[in-house]
Amino acid sequence: MPTVDEEAFDTTDLHDKARIPEEQLDEFLAVFGKGNYVARMLTKAWCGTMKKSSLRGLYWRLFLGCFAVDMSEVKETRDWFDPQFSRETPPPDTPHCKVTTTDNMPTLQSWLEQIRAKRKEYSELKAKREIDPHAGGTGGTEEEDVTHDNPLMGGEDSTWKKFFKKTDIEKMVHQDVIRLHFEHEFFQSPHIKKIMQDGLTLWAEENESISYRQGMNEVFGVLLFLFTRDSRRRAKEEGYLKQQNNQPGEANTNKAAGQQKQQPTSGYTEDEMKYRAEFQVILNELLDWQYLEHDVYNTFDVIMKRYCLQSWYHVAEQRGRAAFGGTQHDAEARKRAEELTPVVKQCKRIQNTLLKKLDPPLYNHLTNLEVEPQIYALRWLRLLFVREFLLDDVMILWDAVFADLATANAGCPLGEDGVAAVDLGNLIPHMAVSMIQFMKDDLLPNDYNQCIKRLMRFPPTQDVHHFVRCAVHTRYENDSLLHWVVDPPPPPPPPPTPPPSLVAPSASAATTTTSTTPIAKGPAKKTVQMLQEEIEAMKATENRMGQRIEKIVSTLQRHWFSVGKPEDVVKSTGEIELSIAEMKNISYVLLGRITEEDLLEMEPPPAP
Repeated sequence: MPTVDEEAFDTTDLHDKARIPEEQLDEFLAVFGKGNYVARMLTKAWCGTMKKSSLRGLYWRLFLGCFAVDMSEVKETRDWFDPQFSRETPPPDTPHCKVTTTDNMPTLQSWLEQIRAKRKEYSELKAKREIDPHAGGTGGTEEEDVTHDNPLMGGEDSTWKKFFKKTDIEKMVHQDVIRLHFEHEFFQSPHIKKIMQDGLTLWAEENESISYRQGMNEVFGVLLFLFTRDSRRRAKEEGYLKQQNNQPGEANTNKAAGQQKQQPTSGYTEDEMKYRAEFQVILNELLDWQYLEHDVYNTFDVIMKRYCLQSWYHVAEQRGRAAFGGTQHDAEARKRAEELTPVVKQCKRIQNTLLKKLDPPLYNHLTNLEVEPQIYALRWLRLLFVREFLLDDVMILWDAVFADLATANAGCPLGEDGVAAVDLGNLIPHMAVSMIQFMKDDLLPNDYNQCIKRLMRFPPTQDVHHFVRCAVHTRYENDSLLHWVVDPPPPPPPPPTPPPSLVAPSASAATTTTSTTPIAKGPAKKTVQMLQEEIEAMKATENRMGQRIEKIVSTLQRHWFSVGKPEDVVKSTGEIELSIAEMKNISYVLLGRITEEDLLEMEPPPAP
């Protein structure tokens, strides 16, 4: 059953000039078409070039082991580097996108079998957890059911008890879901909130020992945001291809590859078009928007269990008066119990071990002020830095974290309990230390209160990949991986140009010399015409942003001066909140923090 309403993925806007019409399919072919796709994925992740990728969610799932991936070549991959993938996705006319033969097709087909099984498992799990206490739970007559199963019965198998327990979990989850990223328009969509509500509630029910903890919604929300963006892009491209080929029907297809009648109008041969059609069918199913909730849940479950993020949400079990305060002895017992939890151990490792080794003066300063590391690092670890950076910057950090898990666990089987040999504690603490050092100039001259304020409110930074480079440098000292991240090889030189004496001058060239004269030397030459086009594009963006601001101002004025019924006031408040969120995103565009393309993808899907 679809979990995303079709209106949430409107494919009518097919003329998206900000992207190449088949960019996602081209990237899929470039990475997975043939050869060592693992090396290409790792190159993109370590070098921080996934920001504009429309397959990032798929890369994450492969890094995390959601699909079976042969990582036997990872160790060799550390010495292998593809400069093309260290910068941007290859353009469609590169050989990467023109596939006429491939040895990766069996692997891709196996991924489809695995993802179908996982999606089916989630559907069955969700159906099993549907509780209707009014239907009775013993299988007997209605009178027998009421006698043995009613709201006053306290048995473990009581349907009513399970119903009340689920209701309590739903209330906890709902409180955090409605407050998640209040400034972000995407997360204010009722449909998105429902997916988060259902997924987090189900996970809490399936993991009663830890249940739901505040902060899990942040991790789930990042996955949902990214997977929605990738799936929406897939639906738009499919709509574009259907329009080009005059094939009416659903954008997401399960047809055989032979039924994809693409016309070779893009410079591809017949064999190349055949393989593109086969890869297109596979990509459609991997990014099927109908199973968005399934894929997000399964990925979240892997992060929590296999890589031990759930252990960072464990709290100390306290008994007797120690759990409620009491004497000083009770308070000390409570503190000792908290220090035994995995997350507090990691916090102390960050400050008392790693920082002490890397920056003794800064460590001594924080120690003398008696700054406890769990005050600031607890949130960093549990939320995986979600609250410290913008969403796009957080994803750059996660690219490296997940790639590190794939690299470190290469060749290592899972434990008996399904836990990986290397978990999130491998690289993340080193990132945290680099963040503390980044604030060194603000911490050393200040007292306790100012230091805590700065640590709890991380300053903005333009290059978040700096923390990846620092973390890799301290974690993998003397490792060949440093050549990838810290000092990647230079890009290949441009193709040679013929000497001027061998080029015959033409009249047209002579007349256009003024408009094409380079104004800068070096490989990044720009002509006057190119600069003029950039200026025109900037003016057009400012004009579109101005029109959006006019609409927002009109909306705010209408609600400010209107007086109506209480339900109208509630509706007005919601529209005002969305307007403020959109205004903030527009300011980010004008300040250059995000692109107009990013703004369009941040918009929530329409309500069903």
